[in-house]
Amino acid sequence: MKIETSYVGDIVILQLDGELTLGDGTLGLRNSVREVLLRGNKKVILQMSKVNHIDTSGVSELVALLALANSPDFGADIKLVCLKRKVKKLFVVNKLRTTFTIFEDIPEAIKAFSIM
Repeated sequence: MKIETSYVGDIVILQLDGELTLGDGTLGLRNSVREVLLRGNKKVILQMSKVNHIDTSGVSELVALLALANSPDFGADIKLVCLKRKVKKLFVVNKLRTTFTIFEDIPEAIKAFSIM
């Protein structure tokens, strides 16, 4: 999993590229998100247009990272954007559509952060 970081104001955008699966995929994402949170960033967008596959470990990692971000220690939020149809279906089947805030594109997610 390759992860590139960019910023729009105080919002951190992590561009994920690859498979979010047990091993390097989940470990890389975990380290990147934790690093962002430890730097005090409160608004994180995971741009997932280049994520073709997520296994159960990947889903579990996303849930754990959202819980970490939302914890009193960080008080942050993570939004997901640009999910491919197959990946989005996984969220619907696992009833995670209400757990995560999912947007079609980055401007929508940025706008949602500005409303907070």
